[in-house]
Amino acid sequence: MKEIEVGEYVRDNEGDIDKIINTLSLFKDVYLYLGEEGYQYSENAISKHSKNIIDLIEVGDIVHTKDVLNEDYYYMFDEEMVQATKETIEEGIKLVDILTHEQYSKKCYRLEEIWKK
Repeated sequence: MKEIEVGEYVRDNEGDIDKIINTLSLFKDVYLYLGEEGYQYSENAISKHSKNIIDLIEVGDIVHTKDVLNEDYYYMFDEEMVQATKETIEEGIKLVDILTHEQYSKKCYRLEEIWKK
C-alpha cells in the first residue's frame, strides 16, 4: 500500500535525505519513488518519511541552523537534543541543512583507528 506522497521528505537506509517529486506504480502495491536529487527509491529502501523534514533528524546527525544573529551547527548527541532542536526550528529558527550520521561515517577520511578492540 502506497503511503509516501509526492512532496514528502524521505530518509533512506544509507542516511540520504531527499524530497519525493514523483511516484511510479510498478505493479499492484509496489511503488518506486523519484527524488528531487535524481535518485530512485523502493519502499524497502526508505527508513523514514514525513511532510516535515525535521521529523527525519536522528541522534548522531549534525544540524545547521541560522537566525538573524547566529549561525550554528549542533551535534544531536541524544534524543533530548533532537527534541530541543526540533522545537527551536518550529519556533522560527531556520534549518539550513542536515548532515546525517550515515553520511558522515560514509564520507569521513579516517587517519587512524582510534578505538581498537
